[in-house]
Amino acid sequence: MIRFPLIVALGLLYASGSAPAQVVQLPTFRQFSTSTTVLVPDHGSASLGGVRRSAAGGNQFGLPGLPGNRSASAAAQGGGVSVSAQIHDFAEMDRRLLEQAATMRGPLPGADPIERFSAAPAVASISEIKKAQSLAVQQAEQEVIALLHRADTAFDAGKHGVARVYYQMAARRAEGSTLSIALAKLELCKQSLHSQKRR
Repeated sequence: MIRFPLIVALGLLYASGSAPAQVVQLPTFRQFSTSTTVLVPDHGSASLGGVRRSAAGGNQFGLPGLPGNRSASAAAQGGGVSVSAQIHDFAEMDRRLLEQAATMRGPLPGADPIERFSAAPAVASISEIKKAQSLAVQQAEQEVIALLHRADTAFDAGKHGVARVYYQMAARRAEGSTLSIALAKLELCKQSLHSQKRR
């Protein structure tokens, strides 16, 4: 009665032991860098460097002098870095397109169309940029003050919900001391709304 389960168990062990092994190959990453200077002409390319790797191996299983299992493997890898350059002269491209358009349409009255369309806009000076930034800051502060004034008017009129919206808009745009004032008034407005709900 015990022999049959023992045979089944031995058969299962033999089946599990003879199962082929599974191999999971994980990806490998390698990187290299190069530091050099090259001269590349327009529409040209140059090689900066590269790395090549190769490997070979073999395995043999069995008794010496008898035929057995043999395996051999080989692998080769290569990588390189190159650079290419192409110069785009947009001003020259615009000039050629405008010349073609002028040739197809004929001469236009007034100024030279090539010079008129290809003229670059004047670059603002540093003083003009600072002046524009200062003007933008002043306008933002005036908007915040106007929002706070509307909020105070609504709060005094008992419209606390409307005042809260204006205080929130002012707090999003305010900075520095004005932001502190807007946040303080917003908190006072929330407390008033909370006390009204309790009543």
